[in-house]
Amino acid sequence: FDILPFSDEVLDWHEFSAKKFRQSESLMFLISADKNAREAALELSGKIEALGGKIENKRSENADMLSSTPFLFREEHVEDLKSRISPENVRKFANEAAKANRSAFFSAGAMLRNPCGVLTAPFESAMKELSGGMDSKSFERGIIFKGDKLAFFSAKFKENSADSDSSEVLVEKVKQVIKSLEKKYPDIKISFAGAYRISADNAKIASSDASSCLVFTLIAVFVLCLLSFKEPIKSPLALLPSAVGAAAAFAAVALVFGEISAISIAFASIATGVGMDYAIHLILKSENSADNLPATEARIGKDLFRPILTVSGTTAIGFVVMCLFGEIVQIGLFGAVSIVVSATFCLTFLPALLSGNRKYRLPPTLFDSLSNKIFFAKNRKPALLFALLATLAAIPFALNVKFDGNPASLSALEDSSAKDSSEIKKFLGKSKSFVISKGKTLDEALIESEKLSKLSAKKLGAKVFDISKIFPHEKLRGENISRWRAFWENGRFEAFEKNLLSEGKKSGISPKAFRFALDSIKNPKPQTEKALDFLSPIISVDNDGAAVLAEVFETKIPPKKFAEFVSENFPNSSYIGSDFLGEHISEKTFNWLVRFALISLLAVSAYLRICLKDWKSTALVLLPVMVGLCWSFGIMGALQIPINMVNVIFVIFSVCIAQDYAAFLVFARRSKSELPVSAITLSALTTITAFGSLAFARHPMLSSLGSAAAISIFAIFVATLAIIPNADKKK
Repeated sequence: FDILPFSDEVLDWHEFSAKKFRQSESLMFLISADKNAREAALELSGKIEALGGKIENKRSENADMLSSTPFLFREEHVEDLKSRISPENVRKFANEAAKANRSAFFSAGAMLRNPCGVLTAPFESAMKELSGGMDSKSFERGIIFKGDKLAFFSAKFKENSADSDSSEVLVEKVKQVIKSLEKKYPDIKISFAGAYRISADNAKIASSDASSCLVFTLIAVFVLCLLSFKEPIKSPLALLPSAVGAAAAFAAVALVFGEISAISIAFASIATGVGMDYAIHLILKSENSADNLPATEARIGKDLFRPILTVSGTTAIGFVVMCLFGEIVQIGLFGAVSIVVSATFCLTFLPALLSGNRKYRLPPTLFDSLSNKIFFAKNRKPALLFALLATLAAIPFALNVKFDGNPASLSALEDSSAKDSSEIKKFLGKSKSFVISKGKTLDEALIESEKLSKLSAKKLGAKVFDISKIFPHEKLRGENISRWRAFWENGRFEAFEKNLLSEGKKSGISPKAFRFALDSIKNPKPQTEKALDFLSPIISVDNDGAAVLAEVFETKIPPKKFAEFVSENFPNSSYIGSDFLGEHISEKTFNWLVRFALISLLAVSAYLRICLKDWKSTALVLLPVMVGLCWSFGIMGALQIPINMVNVIFVIFSVCIAQDYAAFLVFARRSKSELPVSAITLSALTTITAFGSLAFARHPMLSSLGSAAAISIFAIFVATLAIIPNADKKK
């Protein structure tokens, strides 16, 4: 959630749930085999425990747990228990126990401690409902078995999944274990997925992308400069301000945050493309000068002072605003520092570096000729007509642009990881949703959850698992145990005891073997830490309070409406679900985009008004931005490129960066100097290249941002070509 540019109660509840139940500290394992997956799964679980993993839902035949289940005895269990202790069932049980005793002592021992399933009947009933109908035979040591060919379990670890280094170490250890087992059992395939693998893959891919994108950008923009400058030897000077700005930005980020993220390193490629724009204008203006004496260089710097101050200011505004939102604060700080330092370097030091002895005007290059043909077509009417028709065509596509709020879509996975994740998702089926309830004490959380389950069933017809069935609160425990004791009164216990001992004797079972079970029936023990440990995936108790997770099986109304029902009626509860969260983030992202676009537009408009000194020029600069933004949304809608919680910030680059092209044209016209068409064209190309390099990154976060921003910069540049020269000509 740190990468989101906003926060609200829904996000806070989901984050609370993830931390409270350590949902980001687990790995899931799926074992598939042609014949029998049981043996491999049991061995794998043992090796995972040896690595420090704690198998979730690992049941224990602990005496305390067995003897405490009478505290779960509800009214609906009465008839079932009557059937279990019938003479016919007792006789059947004694015969099965005798057979088990002859073949498997430990199996018989477990049976004798729980004759006829009397002690675990309420627990088994609740677990069957919670697991979607699976009976106890489907579980063993926390492993779910589906037939003989599939087995599944999950395990929690102590490592911090947010630490990519420790995640990578753990993942490598798990891979070695899996490799050895797949070698031992040639017919099995083991898939594993989870937060640790995502963290390790994300870090690896982001680091690789960051380096490759930066190198590609540097080479590409350098080549563009070589092909565009009249004096190619000055190409390194175009990169110098960006290099100085990036170095200052890296230092600032390291000083403030203590470390530099891979995303910031990747963002250096963008800063390179944007920061060198000012140097390009200085160099090309210098090359187009009649002479190149120091005095002339100083004059060139002075002529471009206001334009560079204006456009760098609007860009800096965008990055400063980014500093206000989530994890992109590091990107915002990097961009702001980089731009300010690059612009300052261009205005103070670069003019002196451009000094030379040339005293004649250099002939135009092929790039100059092409740029002039693009800008100065004899008939501008087709350009305006194109802009109008393109805008009309873009509107329906823009209205259909999709918003993707699924955080998982921004995770980068290696091919093998993605395949394993897909296999596990297929096994698990539809993603689950829950209601989380919290309280200062466990009883408070349990009571809130029970009330929610009953009220949602009564008013909405919803089916929410009632956790009190598996771990009741204190008042309900008292009611259940009273019901249990009442059941065994009036000679029922004595009759069952007599029948059990008699049938056991006939089958060769000593009366002592039933002593534990009979004592537990008469004197149940309260639920202990063992039960809470087993139920840790849905019950959490620590120094900060307690929380319980109740699965939502059916709502009969849209998730958003159900979430509103929960929040309105139960202030200490909230609806939790990945699909609901994705829809919520999509809606909030759209709202944030609209608000931020307006805020950015107002801030940039005010700044441009101050710099340009009249509203007509300000409107002229912003018109291509608005038209280009419309085209951008249209292109993204047509190409089905969704807007997500990261690339939504491309609006910053559109409003705060891409107006540079029109601004330089307006300033040049005011000073009655030659229009810097070559500089504007080259600036657009370098910026598009910088963003475009990210579009080919493997990491979805980088590629989505790069593609959206590159499209918007390109669209606004084309809109500038179509609108500004024609407006100038008319004026």
